[in-house]
Amino acid sequence: MVPPLRCRRPWTAASVVAAAATSAAALSEAVAAAATAALLGGVTAAASTTLPSGMAPPLFTPPPPHSSLARRAVPPMGVNTWNTFRCAVNESLIRGLADAMATRGSPTLREAGYEYLIIDDCWQGDRDAVTGEIAANASRFPSGMAAVAAYVHHRGLRFGLYSDVGAHTCAGRPGALGHEAHDAATYAKWGVDYLKVDFCEASTEDPVAHYRTISDALGDVATRRVFLAACSWGRGSPWTWGATVGADSWRTGPDVLPFWSASTKAAVAPAYVAAGGWAEAGRRLATSHAVLQAADRVAGLGRYAGPAIGWNDPDMLVVGVDGMTAEDSPPPGARRWGGLTPPQAASHLALWAVAAAPLILGADVAALSPSLHALVTNPELIAVAQDPGGVPGRVVWTASTRDWAAGRPPPAGADADVDVWVRPLTGGTRGGARGGVQYAVLAVNRDAVRAVTLDGPPWAAILPSWAMGDAAAPAGGWCAANGSATAATAAATAVPLTLTDVWGGHVTAATAAERWSPRLPPGGCAFVRVSIEGGGAGAAARRHAHRLAAAGAVFAGALLVAAVGGAAVAVALIRGGRGAGAGTTWPTGAAASAAATTAGGREGARTDGEDAPFLARGGHVDGGGGTAARGTPGRAGGGGGEVFG
Repeated sequence: MVPPLRCRRPWTAASVVAAAATSAAALSEAVAAAATAALLGGVTAAASTTLPSGMAPPLFTPPPPHSSLARRAVPPMGVNTWNTFRCAVNESLIRGLADAMATRGSPTLREAGYEYLIIDDCWQGDRDAVTGEIAANASRFPSGMAAVAAYVHHRGLRFGLYSDVGAHTCAGRPGALGHEAHDAATYAKWGVDYLKVDFCEASTEDPVAHYRTISDALGDVATRRVFLAACSWGRGSPWTWGATVGADSWRTGPDVLPFWSASTKAAVAPAYVAAGGWAEAGRRLATSHAVLQAADRVAGLGRYAGPAIGWNDPDMLVVGVDGMTAEDSPPPGARRWGGLTPPQAASHLALWAVAAAPLILGADVAALSPSLHALVTNPELIAVAQDPGGVPGRVVWTASTRDWAAGRPPPAGADADVDVWVRPLTGGTRGGARGGVQYAVLAVNRDAVRAVTLDGPPWAAILPSWAMGDAAAPAGGWCAANGSATAATAAATAVPLTLTDVWGGHVTAATAAERWSPRLPPGGCAFVRVSIEGGGAGAAARRHAHRLAAAGAVFAGALLVAAVGGAAVAVALIRGGRGAGAGTTWPTGAAASAAATTAGGREGARTDGEDAPFLARGGHVDGGGGTAARGTPGRAGGGGGEVFG
């Protein structure tokens, strides 16, 4: 059994934004609906919709161009080529992926909501020597990129490309620096819907000015069709300024590799580095994250994200990526390291869904197994991930709260921790009584080796006490003076709950007094949607508090981003527009790791020791901005604060 979990500061009615947020949210909803209709009717579609001879005819009507309101309504879902194909991208591959997304499986990926097909690095050819216009590699994309985009559109999908703020991309292809306006015009001509912009060759500079330049070149943020994904690897805390410069999502940390935890990544380091035979192999491990590291980093950033703001992006999914090779272009049968077990893959998807993160698959979707296809298209999972309220979840219970909240690494064996996340849902009546209050609740076993049974708290201690009515909360709240929830207080309430298992769809009844004690496989999870039934005494008050909280989250988040992001932009302007300049560097190495530990990062706190094997072989630690995911309650810019406000 996992030790009894420690109680963190619960949601309370006092943490909800003032009642004015309700009317503000209602007004904004009406304005948004009208504005969206107007914008979608007034934006011109892609210039090129003609398919070259030999290409299959359209299967579906091309999706309409986005406005900013539609782009940010929910986190994006799609497929990116990098994790599986690296630089081996070409026209035939993209057509095959588009066909697979539109026709393979039931439901298809397109039907399930995966609407973007994104070509990552290495699609580029040379720039025109006179005009500076970027072109696709002619041997890889002989029909031209406009024709490829048209093919993707006629599969009912949206089309994405990759660029970089520097002079060159991470793979050495032409970057955007100095050509931002040229490139934006070219992308508009081709019909690009999504642009991922990386940060290579700019890692010592302030990213704010760079991404503002890119965004301005793409056009008015309210009317442009392009979703801008800022990929600064967390440099400069982009969650604080991304929305103010027109980004629609922002990477919160380094690349994610197909490893479950920092511990499992460290375990393969000696063999992997030896096989690579070069310093780059160690650097790749040292400067990247495992799944849990990325989840820990985003856990405390929910207040910065939402439909009116943009989305925290911990990186694309590594579900279905069967490990990493020592080479970018490996020969057939090359040895692979890492990869996720089926329970870990399910936990990976659930963590991203409950964090309201983009679901961008990195697997070869033309070759997904039936079981993996069923996992990534699970309708209950996607309903959580795409909940229209857009309120990210947070960790409310963990077995090692005292350790990471104090800013120190947990004791040996702490991978046995179980984290419990809660995300408020506003998605209507799905799976519960009409008008009921709903939450997604996720318990994750961090240990990659041992199965555990959660010695769980009562539901009344997991969910906000005000959501179940004032009568359900004992005097002094659910947490006793010693920080533990007691069975005696939980027994005071019998508020009815309906639990819907996300993976199996099984529905069970419970009461708020009952303890949750799921059995969790190594790296596995229990994921349920909890409905607090809509009838009975106090139901109207519960619904009102829940809706007020959801509206307040978006309202307060927008204000927070405006305040913090405005300061970041002001600093960039004072520095002269180009940002930090040659004399200033962003935190890396030990400084970044120390900053992460100070901010309360659990996996971040482990990183220094576990990166030693990489450093000894020529790698270095790239801290990615020095802000860890798992802030302690009340710390600026981090986690632990109230989700609602």
